[in-house]
Amino acid sequence: MPSICGRRILTHVYVMRQIPAVKHVRRRKGEVVKRLVEAEQTLAILAVPAEGYPGHNDQFFEDHWIAQRTQQLDGMTDTQKQKREKLTILLAMEEQLVIAREELRDLQNKTRRARTQADRNELLSLPGSIVDIEGQIEAMATALGGAEFRALTAATGNQANAALSISLARDKLYESKVGLVECRLRRHRDTDKHNIILASMVRKHAIYATSTTPTNAECSSLEPIIDEGHGLNSQGLTL
Repeated sequence: MPSICGRRILTHVYVMRQIPAVKHVRRRKGEVVKRLVEAEQTLAILAVPAEGYPGHNDQFFEDHWIAQRTQQLDGMTDTQKQKREKLTILLAMEEQLVIAREELRDLQNKTRRARTQADRNELLSLPGSIVDIEGQIEAMATALGGAEFRALTAATGNQANAALSISLARDKLYESKVGLVECRLRRHRDTDKHNIILASMVRKHAIYATSTTPTNAECSSLEPIIDEGHGLNSQGLTL
């Protein structure tokens, strides 16, 4: 008997917990249906021509939405491409910075007597070059996201640079592959056009050759003339 009461209590608790969810779903359903009716009424009004307004049906708004979405996606693609280009420049500058620091360290480790005049000139110019490269890297990092980008790249150091380099290389490889496929398609299309033109020329030549070839009747009509001595010999001279 207690077990039956316990099951009833659990069932009652479960039902009571489900009631707010059911009410929420019903309320949302009513709101959605109301918005749908209002949208259908608005579309019906917009479809009716008025003074200075030609009227537009559902297809017009669908096409307009697709065009707007395409423009937005193109804009997003351009933005991503610009970011990839900036990342490529940033990684190249970081490589230059590493090389410049290594050269400066090697020159500083040389003794004064072992340094040539070129080494001394480079030793004077390298610090300024390093500062310049660091400033360019700072500006590029700020353009790519500021502190968040620097924190992301500084978290793993060389691993982050390597991951970015691999990602950019894969993007360039994908773009090159797409360009190669498009080039092949254009070449195949051009080949098909060439084959169509060639086949047309062959057909025209065959028709022309058929129309200009003398028939048996024409050849028979020429035989009396040849018999009378007015034909041509093998060298094309009059007999």
